[in-house]
Amino acid sequence: MAAELHPPSLPLGTVLDDGTRITEFLGQSAGGESYRGEHPRFGAVVAKLLSAEVEAIVPLFANELDQLCGVMHPNLQRFYGTSRAGGRTVLVVEYVDGQTLRSALDVRIARGATFSFRSIFNLLSSVSSALAILHRVGPHGALTSENIFVQPDGRIKVVNVGYARLLFASAHREEMFAQSAYVAPELWEGGSENSRASDLYALGVLTIALAAGTHPTHDQMLPLLEEISSRFTPEMRALLETCLAHDPSSRIASADDFSYALGIVFQSLNALPSQGPQSGDSPAFRRNSSVIISAFPEPASRASVSSVPPAQLPPSGSSHPQHSSSGKHGVLDEPRWVIQKRGRDFGPYPQSEVERQLEAGEIDENTRVFDLYKKESSLLIDVPAFGDFVLDFIPRREKRRLAKGEQRSEIGRKAVRTASVVVVLLLLIAAGGFAAYLKLRPAPRIIEYGKLVRPTLDQVFEVKKPTYQALAADSALVAELFQRPDPTVGSVPEGLPSEEPEEDLAAMDLAAAGPPRKLTNDEIQTTLRTNLPRMQRCFGAELRANPDFKGATVNWSVRADGKVFNVRLESAGDSSKTLELCMIRTFRAIRFPAFNDLPMNIAFPFIVQ
Repeated sequence: MAAELHPPSLPLGTVLDDGTRITEFLGQSAGGESYRGEHPRFGAVVAKLLSAEVEAIVPLFANELDQLCGVMHPNLQRFYGTSRAGGRTVLVVEYVDGQTLRSALDVRIARGATFSFRSIFNLLSSVSSALAILHRVGPHGALTSENIFVQPDGRIKVVNVGYARLLFASAHREEMFAQSAYVAPELWEGGSENSRASDLYALGVLTIALAAGTHPTHDQMLPLLEEISSRFTPEMRALLETCLAHDPSSRIASADDFSYALGIVFQSLNALPSQGPQSGDSPAFRRNSSVIISAFPEPASRASVSSVPPAQLPPSGSSHPQHSSSGKHGVLDEPRWVIQKRGRDFGPYPQSEVERQLEAGEIDENTRVFDLYKKESSLLIDVPAFGDFVLDFIPRREKRRLAKGEQRSEIGRKAVRTASVVVVLLLLIAAGGFAAYLKLRPAPRIIEYGKLVRPTLDQVFEVKKPTYQALAADSALVAELFQRPDPTVGSVPEGLPSEEPEEDLAAMDLAAAGPPRKLTNDEIQTTLRTNLPRMQRCFGAELRANPDFKGATVNWSVRADGKVFNVRLESAGDSSKTLELCMIRTFRAIRFPAFNDLPMNIAFPFIVQ
């Protein structure tokens, strides 16, 4: 029964709790909705918004889902964890581009073609290698051709990690998996939970689907097994019967054992050449264990392949096949070595690629490598498969290093010699130039000290004195100033008031204040008479000190606001400095009436006639 379709629950642009931004709606099923998104750390991801039935069982698998976050393998889709959106649970996994293996198989079926032996071996090796890592945490739960992706570059990815486990354990189990031939008998007969053994059963079904070039059903399993067995060696039949055993305890023990047994099967078929590059080898095959499955041509005749006598199998008790007696790397020079460099894993690589990197200096004998077959990590020099090669390589590398060191030393010596020659040449050139300068320079002129002429300026700068408006002295005011000195004043106060800063006269808006007007003679006389007592203090002190004192002319300037500045004293005879300072102080304190014109320069004679 198909799931009822409904509009997407998450609008584009929604941001999950882990920072994932939803960018595209991919589709929906009974288990939930799938979206493409961008994770701030992992980049392109798939966000699976779980349905209510699937979300209800998430707590039962919480520990297993947490452990999946640390599972990494080049042929396994990464599981990044769970997140939340609008109060609902979302699984965040790696985004995998490409087509499903089922779609690739459909293309083959439509063309009437099947997979080559090499393609089958490489594809199953990739899947079993990924399962071996995944089974450290738990089973996949729904290993089918729909959950295996072939990427555009040919790499194989087992997908729906974690999600398939939840989906099979949910209420949608019967709805989605009842008719699938990949489901182990104990799951659809007794209602047991899926296990690693059920994944190995599905791996056997996948082998039949690839070898037979069809999508098998439950009823077709035995006929297809007989058909495949007639074309393959007895080892192939034994492997498939062990995977498809009805009793889970009778099945092959692990995905690692499946990889080993599969290698023996194809070695016995002589499907992988024992030495040298063959027409079926492609660059993708040399780079990665996951090859483009259409890259390898079919053998001319299956009968001709099955008629080839089996190759010599490895001796009993040996580890996974690695070398054959007829070649350096053997029939199974497969990508099984993961190189750990700078805190990251690279690979897997075949043995020939590891040796090439060692020769190129990209790694050394102390580089740590991980064996995907044995699941062991060790130094390269400690791996038996590389022992002889490494021991032969070290003396060659040391010889190359000595040669390069000698070459660098020779280059350094040549550089020093060249630099020395250049320095000597530069010194000779400099010495010759200096000698030429001494010879060609003119004789210096000797000037006697007494004939030195001090430069003078042609122009004479003269500050023009202001023109003062001479006022007629008020004889009564002058007489009063000299006849009535203040006898109580014995001294003149010291110090002068500082002049206030001059205003910017150009900035005055005279037109706005009315027609121009200057101070009149009466206003000046009246202001001076008003300040007569102050001036008497100055004149009285001077008369006591100098009885012959006859007076002085005071020159001052008045601004339009009535303030006095630029006070100067011109004495008619001898006068003291005290009088000058006193008059300057007195006039700076005087305030004349305001007027509307430029400052006035006034000269007033305080002189006795």
